[in-house]
Amino acid sequence: MAVCSYLATCSFYNNPLVCKTEAGELLKQNYCEKGNVENCARLLVASNLGLEYLDDNLFPNMMDKARNLLKQRGIEKPAEALPVEGVDFMIEIDESCAE
Repeated sequence: MAVCSYLATCSFYNNPLVCKTEAGELLKQNYCEKGNVENCARLLVASNLGLEYLDDNLFPNMMDKARNLLKQRGIEKPAEALPVEGVDFMIEIDESCAE
């Protein structure tokens, strides 16, 4: 299982408020840290539209919301979630949540 290469700059993963919730921690573990990247709604949007279309209220498990956003922008058959061009892919996990 691979770790998401977008962790260092992902506003969901690095949000201190997400760290404080059990649900947020579960989402981070399942989507960001354990290789479920191909099903991440945030990465799907960023891959197809660009980072500027990422909303802080879009969680990794909100695939329906991500697909609706893509449809609104005229993308009926999105490319799979891939690393985003122009993002530094050096992985640095913020350990401040692991207290």
